[in-house]
Amino acid sequence: MTALSRFVLGGVNVNTRCCQRLLNAFLNKTPLQSVCCYKKIHHSSNKLTSSKYPHNMSSSIWTSSTSSGKIQIKEDIGRCSAAASDDGDFLHILWDDGSMTRYPYLWIRDNCGCSQCFNKDMNQRLFSYKTFNADVKLVDVQNESPGAIALRGTDDHITTLNFAWLRDKGAELLEGKPDIHLTKVHWGADIISILPVFQYDEVISDYATMYEWMKSIKIFGIGRINGAPKESGELMNIAKRIAHVRKTLFGDISIIKARSDAFFIGYTPIELPLHTDYTFGKTVPGVLLLHSIERPQSGGENWFADGFKAAHDLREIDENAFNLLCRGILEYEIDGTSQEKDVHLKGQFPTISLNSTGEVEMVSYSDHTRTASIKNISTEGIPAFYRALKTFAGLLYSPKNLMVLPLEEGDMLATDNFRILHGRAGFTLGKNTGRHVEHIFFDIEDFDSRMRCIANKMT
Repeated sequence: MTALSRFVLGGVNVNTRCCQRLLNAFLNKTPLQSVCCYKKIHHSSNKLTSSKYPHNMSSSIWTSSTSSGKIQIKEDIGRCSAAASDDGDFLHILWDDGSMTRYPYLWIRDNCGCSQCFNKDMNQRLFSYKTFNADVKLVDVQNESPGAIALRGTDDHITTLNFAWLRDKGAELLEGKPDIHLTKVHWGADIISILPVFQYDEVISDYATMYEWMKSIKIFGIGRINGAPKESGELMNIAKRIAHVRKTLFGDISIIKARSDAFFIGYTPIELPLHTDYTFGKTVPGVLLLHSIERPQSGGENWFADGFKAAHDLREIDENAFNLLCRGILEYEIDGTSQEKDVHLKGQFPTISLNSTGEVEMVSYSDHTRTASIKNISTEGIPAFYRALKTFAGLLYSPKNLMVLPLEEGDMLATDNFRILHGRAGFTLGKNTGRHVEHIFFDIEDFDSRMRCIANKMT
């Protein structure tokens, strides 16, 4: 009864009769009604493609393109069993390692891929909750083909699934996990020694290299490129291989040079404090891509800090300060003339934003565009709020956390604008030299879309 103990102790609420039926099928190979068992199926070494929906794989589990056309590849699913719960609300899968997963039948029906429910060409559902039967139950589980099962509901509708999708895709989708699985690495100043550097020609000519560069942005929040042409507008050459450029008040490309009529501190030679970009907008672009075209003779070193690490450290050393920065809403503003048009933008964000599970998902910080407005903090709480901001800034500028990286002429560098703060030291303008940097933005959904498309091309 080891397997039974394992999934019962794991907190799965399954009645004893259903557990015993699963165990009989798993341990004794006893075929029971509404229970299906499968033995191990080996697959070839071809690269695999998968889908977010089980029906796009039909009974073959996976497909791969070859010179001779489509071939079937069977995933190694091990030996497992499936059964309907007695109340018909769940499908239970007992895996070959003794663990068990249960899937709500209504969720399975919601994702049914038959021709009545789903259009594969459009990749869209054909029904809505207007007609969805929320009272349907699972009454039968039958063999469909190797690795696939057919589920029948009380309305006699048949849904075909396969174990590979349930194991590899079903659970993650049901739990709402992101489909781009890259663990973020929090870093300090010493990251400069291990941060990958990519060559421009390889990034724009090879999908695999571009994907690795984009992964670096996801993992570290920074993606470095060397060897780009030192020409104005070159960013658009790489942009057309990534995604649509997010047009802002600066235009498609922001050209940053010191100027006498500057309405923005970035257009002056004075120090530019650490900040995330476009906090004065309602929607913040997710990725910033910089291109260094001309460096000043002295000064102007670039600064970078991991806002997620600073937020994590603040939570560890002063949870009250962390909570204040999550609660307090700061306002940001820019007012001037850009692209021959008057602009006056305002945005409001907490310094630290959390997702539904309490994890940090965004840092918004820009001293030079911040207004006097502080919302969601009582008058009595303002002093503590300022002290929290001061502590957070101290973490960002700490020598242990601040990466100093002079961008050479021809360097490009992308940052995760929800996470990485950037700035620079002041610099001196020479008679014949200055500082010329250009940048563009991408919305995060367009950037992520490109990653998925490249991943599909590589498989």
